[in-house]
Amino acid sequence: MSYNERSFCSDFNQWIKEQYKNGVMEGSACFEIKIKKRGQRLNIKSDFKSHQIPALEKANKSFIYHKISDFSPGFHPFDSLILNKAKSFAVIMWYKPRKPKHFYMIPIKALLVFIATGALSLTEDDANRIGKIYQL
Repeated sequence: MSYNERSFCSDFNQWIKEQYKNGVMEGSACFEIKIKKRGQRLNIKSDFKSHQIPALEKANKSFIYHKISDFSPGFHPFDSLILNKAKSFAVIMWYKPRKPKHFYMIPIKALLVFIATGALSLTEDDANRIGKIYQL
């Protein structure tokens, strides 16, 4: 079985809940999670869906509303939510089998500045410069 975005999402969700539980992180936040093989570039246009970066920016600058479908699987604690001036991050892991799992949390503002330079892709070195590294 290979480690993929679904696996990383599950591990990240456990990790981030612990950060909040332990008081390391506070306030509302939203995350877009990506995974690439070590050494690969993350293509900004094809690896992010067209709405994802604008949604992170909107949640950070103003507010974003989301209706949770009654038909989606799983537990629904409520019907909808609003994120208002929430911390917003691209969370990216460059994965290599049998190596420690670390990832980068890149604030949306830093990612937007990076994109404004004309960059079409993001390397792990870029992520290290504009984000913060964490380990699962």
